[in-house]
Amino acid sequence: MLAPVSQTFKTPDLKAMTEAQTLIYNQIKSLSLDFLPVMKDKLPFVKAAVSQASYTFRKELNKVLSTARTINLNQTDQLRVQIESDASLHAEQKQEALRQVEAQRTHILLALANTMRQAESAMLQGIDDLSQIDLKPASERLQQTLQSRLDTYQESITELGKQMAALMEDKQILDAAITAYEKNNLADVFKNVLPSPEELAALTSTPIAEVAIINAGIARLEKLRDEISKGLSYLDLTTERDRLRARYDQLLRESTRINQLAQEVSRDLLQLSALSDLDQGKTTWVTEARKAVDSLHMFSDSYLSDTRTSSLIQQQLQELIAYLNKLIGIQREL
Repeated sequence: MLAPVSQTFKTPDLKAMTEAQTLIYNQIKSLSLDFLPVMKDKLPFVKAAVSQASYTFRKELNKVLSTARTINLNQTDQLRVQIESDASLHAEQKQEALRQVEAQRTHILLALANTMRQAESAMLQGIDDLSQIDLKPASERLQQTLQSRLDTYQESITELGKQMAALMEDKQILDAAITAYEKNNLADVFKNVLPSPEELAALTSTPIAEVAIINAGIARLEKLRDEISKGLSYLDLTTERDRLRARYDQLLRESTRINQLAQEVSRDLLQLSALSDLDQGKTTWVTEARKAVDSLHMFSDSYLSDTRTSSLIQQQLQELIAYLNKLIGIQREL
């Protein structure tokens, strides 16, 4: 006797199949894969394959269910019992009547066997068409290569940021010194030569705070030029400030360029991850769909491999019908 459906038939997770199919559609819609043109060209085929496989899956299950529902083996079994117990029939008549009943039973089971065989074949074809589309990039190291490239870009951006911060600090100190210097007309006082701290301290008309700012600017210039103030001019101060500004702008352009490259690689990594999710969705759909095909095959192999000697009874057929009703009912709910 056929074991209960819950123990014998494999029930596919139809919710997972629906979610996987939705994921496939959404990922195909969002993916550009310009950096993987071979994979990009496959996307329309994946969409078409999963759509066709899903349609075939539902259609063939309904066909098998429709055929199974038309069969009532109890009638043939009862008719056989009636013939065997009919005392009005002699042996040859009983034998002929029983032969006709068996022929009718065989014909009924053959129709079911053919329907199930065709359903298995059609469903497997759709499943195989989908599963054979390879969505794994040719290079297994692609993700690692992209991640390494992104890490390098990010390290460069961090280093450039440190350099720019140092340049900005230097430039701001020189800017402040130049502003204070010009505000107090010190270029007229000291001509073109930068004053020493002692000379600045001797200025009674310049606020102490601004003297400190000018001293800080001259000290920073000395550090940058590795020279003492007596060898430096006011022109050196403004020239160095302009050099720092130009260098900062140069690093900013370089940082912007590298950041754009990093964003492109980040997008590629996200696309690669989405492609992997799509492939996993495809695998999930295929794996779950095969459970239904395997169950139909198991039933056919157990009871319909030879319809002339089949031991199938109505109770076992009802379990098949219940299994199919369950699948189709869940599909409708989803």
